[in-house]
Amino acid sequence: MILKDGQHIRLGGVTLTAHITPGHTKGCTTWTFPVTVAGKVRQALVHCSSSVLPGYRLVAPETYPGMAADYEKSHQFWLNAPCEVFLASHTRFFDLQKKKAALDAGKADAFVDPAGCKAYYQASYKSFRETLAKQQAAAK
Repeated sequence: MILKDGQHIRLGGVTLTAHITPGHTKGCTTWTFPVTVAGKVRQALVHCSSSVLPGYRLVAPETYPGMAADYEKSHQFWLNAPCEVFLASHTRFFDLQKKKAALDAGKADAFVDPAGCKAYYQASYKSFRETLAKQQAAAK
């Protein structure tokens, strides 16, 4: 099956929404879904990846055609997406160890972190823009 942006997938009793967020890879997909945390429905977001790996070319010839534009469009989604429970492909992106310790200590909503999600995406976007600017300057 090929996913489409905005497509809903049911998994058990949960409906996940696919958001096609290319850049890191052409097929990167961010998932959102409602989750109940401490008796309150929250919006969860599972991030694919937004990092620009060493060796990626964001200027001609790009690693894949349209890569920089894909990163830009995906960052605009991430910066504006509702994100109360932030999860990702790598635990360091959302500080799993700290949140798990807080959960184990009895903090039922330890994974609710909209500010952490927003900060992550702001830093990610800044890093992308800095890498793009360096590559553009080097290409001149």
